[in-house]
Amino acid sequence: MDEQNQRGWKPFFRLVKKSKLPWGLYIIGLVIGFGGAGIGLILPQYTMEIIDGNIFDNKIVTTYILIGVAGVILAAGSALMGAIAGPIAKRNIQKTVWTKLMHMTIPRYHKQPSQQLISRITARGI
Repeated sequence: MDEQNQRGWKPFFRLVKKSKLPWGLYIIGLVIGFGGAGIGLILPQYTMEIIDGNIFDNKIVTTYILIGVAGVILAAGSALMGAIAGPIAKRNIQKTVWTKLMHMTIPRYHKQPSQQLISRITARGI
C-alpha cells in the first residue's frame, strides 16, 4: 500500500515514535501534578481545623501555609514541564516531517501546490 494512502493510527504512532518526543518531561510533569493533587486533598483537613476554632494553634496554621505553598509550587512545576515539553515536541515533529519532505521525489511535489505544502509544515520557520 502506498504510504500516502495509508489510513488509521499506525502512521501517526510511527511519526510519534520517530520524532523522539520528550517523554521524560511529560512523565515528570505528570508525577509532579499527581503530587500537587495529593497535597490538594490534604489541605481541607487543616482548613476544617482552622474553621473549628484552632486558628491560634501555630502548628496547624504553619502546616496549612506550608501545604498551600507546596501545592502552588508543585502546580507551577507541572505547568513548567508542560510548557517546556510542548515546544520541544513540536520542533521534533517538524524536523521529522521536514526531513521526510526534503527526501521526497520531485514528481510528488508536482501533485500539490507548493504554497499549500510548505505552509502546513512551517509555523514560523524551523
